[in-house]
Amino acid sequence: MDVDYINSTFTTLDDLTNVSDKIGELKQLQSQVKEIAESKAAAPTSNEQVLITKINHEKLDQAISQLTTDIKQLETVDNENVVDIINLIIEDHGELPVLVDLKGQYETRIETERTIEKLKQWKSIQQKLNDGVSLVDLKSVSDLISSLDEVNQDLTNFKETLKESKWLSDKSISNQALTSISKQFEDLVFLQSINSTPIYPDTWWGLELLLEPIITRFNYHFTTPNKDTNKLSKPEWAFDFLENFLLDNLALLQIIVDDTFRPLQKIGTYEIITCLLIPLRKKVEKMIEVIDSRVLSAEGAVSIEKNGRLLSHLIFELSSFDQRIKEKYKYNPYIKCFDTVPERKWLGITSDILLNDDNNAVKNWLDFENQLAVKRFNNEIINSKDSFRIDYDYQGTDHQVSLHILRPTYSAYGLVKLINNLNSHFQTLSIVKYQLQYVSRIQLSLIDRYLEIINSQFKIFNDKYNLKNMLNMIPGSMADDSTKGANTTEHLINGLTMLTEIFCSAKFICNALETWSDQLIFIQLWKTYTGLTLDITQDKSIFDSAISQYDELLNKVNKSYEEFFRSEIKQLLKVYVNSSQWELATSGDDDSSPSIHLSSLVNTLPEYLSVLHKSLSNLDYFIVTDKIVTILCDILFEYVLTNNEFNRAGISQFVIDFEYIIKVLQHHLHFNTEEGVDYSNDLNPNYVRIAQAVDLMDSVDPDIVRRYKKMEKKLDAKFLNDLRLKYQHELKELSNYDLNNLLIRINHTS
Repeated sequence: MDVDYINSTFTTLDDLTNVSDKIGELKQLQSQVKEIAESKAAAPTSNEQVLITKINHEKLDQAISQLTTDIKQLETVDNENVVDIINLIIEDHGELPVLVDLKGQYETRIETERTIEKLKQWKSIQQKLNDGVSLVDLKSVSDLISSLDEVNQDLTNFKETLKESKWLSDKSISNQALTSISKQFEDLVFLQSINSTPIYPDTWWGLELLLEPIITRFNYHFTTPNKDTNKLSKPEWAFDFLENFLLDNLALLQIIVDDTFRPLQKIGTYEIITCLLIPLRKKVEKMIEVIDSRVLSAEGAVSIEKNGRLLSHLIFELSSFDQRIKEKYKYNPYIKCFDTVPERKWLGITSDILLNDDNNAVKNWLDFENQLAVKRFNNEIINSKDSFRIDYDYQGTDHQVSLHILRPTYSAYGLVKLINNLNSHFQTLSIVKYQLQYVSRIQLSLIDRYLEIINSQFKIFNDKYNLKNMLNMIPGSMADDSTKGANTTEHLINGLTMLTEIFCSAKFICNALETWSDQLIFIQLWKTYTGLTLDITQDKSIFDSAISQYDELLNKVNKSYEEFFRSEIKQLLKVYVNSSQWELATSGDDDSSPSIHLSSLVNTLPEYLSVLHKSLSNLDYFIVTDKIVTILCDILFEYVLTNNEFNRAGISQFVIDFEYIIKVLQHHLHFNTEEGVDYSNDLNPNYVRIAQAVDLMDSVDPDIVRRYKKMEKKLDAKFLNDLRLKYQHELKELSNYDLNNLLIRINHTS
């Protein structure tokens, strides 16, 4: 192929419209040449073997295919950029004669079309003059003639200057050329500012020409079909290209544009970015269009997920690009005056695209994000084997192992990780409308769904481990149950473990909800939402409703803890309460020991408490132990102290038993703690009450007891007040009724 072929094939401008057919003929000819070459190579002579060069047929095919594709794209390129695209093709494939001559033909065609366009404009002006015009219209026609001639001349001159100076090429530019470019650019901007000042997203004529080399390269690499750099899966390549260009060339561009735009109350850097965003916006819109069409025509979950991932990745990368441009350059194209705050903020190309009703990008994106989140929620969080097992290796947010933090279940921890990950997906968006949709439709839905699941777990717990009415309590005794049934210690530990797993799941999510509620992004979203809705709500954050529901479940779990330990402590003290005698024969042996019937309590209760201690935070564990202390002391007070009669030996025995219980359980129930500790049950009212009762019974003067019993009027206020004053603590936790009940049960025989 040579110049003769070009001259003979493309004799007129109209012949260029048949370039596709000619390309097809060339491909057919190429195939024939290839077949001949292969047949020659199949049985070469000995001389030919020396001369024939081994050809990598695969690479040859790829090169020919790529060249054909690159030439074919010229059909869709506008005249302004076609020559620049051919130059880029020549850079990639070399100065092939066909490409060089094709470039010349296009240059001739473009120049001819420009001449035709100018002639049409002049013809229109001539027609107006021939039709007769008023003086006013004649003035406007005169201005049009001057403007047309001036603009065309300035544009042409500016193009020539840029071309001659090899603007934005690898070669350095002279100071003289830089001065000339600056002056001509200023003239073009001034001319356009008279009556055609562009408004975002439009740009200036001068900037379009100044940035034409980089825009041409951008379009070639990132909008050419089948180009390796134009992949749906790699939109970040296009963003990086423009960012790197700004990084390398902004200083040079500012020398030319800053002084020109300053008198117009414009910021040069912003105007440059606005111009560069035009081709980027077109590229992204095309990508959205392609993905939308694929989603609509997709069949099968795999195809839908693939295109959904492409869309999510595109929006994430685009949002990140917007954020980087705003943060690095403080870009806001809506600044009209340096002295006033702009009326609005720039929300990014993401906003330009998503707010376009012509595409389904938002709907498809939200649908896929929801689909992906639900899939991960089900497969990785809920349906995993250990989803509701407690993660005892959890180290907390500061990654420091602590014995005093709440240990989450694997599912609760997984859900918090998922929500935090989703936060990063929507936080880069600047559009509050879609941020709210994302949070409510995806994140809050997952949180509500998890609550439903752990509520179901709580129902299963209640059905499987019925803790109510385990003991039949009657005044004066505890009925002895000779059959244990299914309520063995192991069975109950399993039940308590399940209840604790439910508590840890709900509490960990509740803590996370409270943390998110204090984060700035969610505070802003809630403020925006309450400003838009007319509904009256008492909620103070976007998560308040969910927090209330989780708190409701936690209250139920705490009530179940209370029922569990009330039933179990009664069971563990049953034999002790029913078998112990408190009117004992006096023995000379002072070496008394605790009752053997307390072994069930002091051995089993720590097993139960260890389940809680290794799972709950210090505060949560203290709240439960506070209730346990209350229950334990209530039972001892009601079913032992105020339900039996005691002699001196019996009182001494109970003192030994009570001190033994406190000593064995002090670490488990926070008794006898050091001063200044965070949590202690030493001041639990019920504990103090029974401690004061034991002190009274152990130390009261037998004469006082005898005198009180002889009194006709029991509950004598003066007598009881005098009794209180004998004690430093004044028996403050004991009512007069309690004092009466205790005194009448003391039978001193000595």
